Amino acid sequence: MATTNLGLELQAAGSNIGTWGTDNNSNFQKIDDFLTLKRCKVYANAVQAIPNSSATAIDFAAETYDTDNMHDNVTNNSRITIASAGFYIIKGQLMWAGGIGGRRIIFLWRNGDEIARVEGSGAIEAGSVPTQFIATDYYCNASDYIQLIAYHTKGTDQNTHADGVITSYLMAVRVGF
Repeated sequence: MATTNLGLELQAAGSNIGTWGTDNNSNFQKIDDFLTLKRCKVYANAVQAIPNSSATAIDFAAETYDTDNMHDNVTNNSRITIASAGFYIIKGQLMWAGGIGGRRIIFLWRNGDEIARVEGSGAIEAGSVPTQFIATDYYCNASDYIQLIAYHTKGTDQNTHADGVITSYLMAVRVGF
């Protein structure tokens, strides 16, 4: 009786991501890689001053989780650097200190280029904690880096909020090849 090798070829954005067959053990590694959730969530554990009218990367010196070695708490700590190529859900939250006025914009940047933005404006009373949330899905290559960027037009420096309980964060979760 003859046997037939049934294989599966994956493609994304017109390029071959990989071929899975039944010939060798490396196929089991590909299946394991697909089933292992690659994810990273980092947060700001300190207040950061954001200069007026200046796009500023948020620093993240602490991690909630990092299953694929995507973040360093010291070197380039504003970045999540993608270790495994694929489609990612990318989310961020920025908490401003109260009393901010003018425009407030947060961006998601990939390798220094904008991939998403959220804008708010108007006066916020002192004592409140204005929060902006942003999310997108995006295909990332290995070594691409993601940053949460803050921008405002208050007229003077504006601080972020960090109280140890609720804080600014950035996360990336691979959801597919």
